[in-house]
Amino acid sequence: MNDIKNVCVYSASSTQIAPAYFEAATQLGRLLAIKGINLINGAGSIGLMAPAQSHLSIREDEIEVGYWIGVPFWGNGYIPEAVSRIQQYVFEELEYSAMWCGYYDGNTKSKRVQEKIGFSYHHTCDEVPVTLLNEVRVGHTNYMTLEMWNSYGSA
Repeated sequence: MNDIKNVCVYSASSTQIAPAYFEAATQLGRLLAIKGINLINGAGSIGLMAPAQSHLSIREDEIEVGYWIGVPFWGNGYIPEAVSRIQQYVFEELEYSAMWCGYYDGNTKSKRVQEKIGFSYHHTCDEVPVTLLNEVRVGHTNYMTLEMWNSYGSA
């Protein structure tokens, strides 16, 4: 008899991972499904990408933030709070001159988060490759400068 009902998995979201890891994750997912074990992903993730890791053409004194949160945790204010703390860290501790963030067309919740915490619209790219999903999407890019942070975020 199987006593395990759920397994929680935290994993990377980088496209720079060796294919063997993707294959292993797929095999694990199939095995869990066969055994009737629920796969639970972590609540969410947030991270910073330096210019070398960013898909944007940003300067060395700028940084990109990315985030994700699972559907059960939507609407609780976790992402605005987390990104606000990251903004504070980026501008006050790391002393970057600008911070970039984006969302895909139709993701109104992410758009709203970015507006709520002071990001401003910069540009739209009609063809953003989403490698892991083998898709191309419309991406919107927002930014915040240190000057904007000083008038908005640190107030």
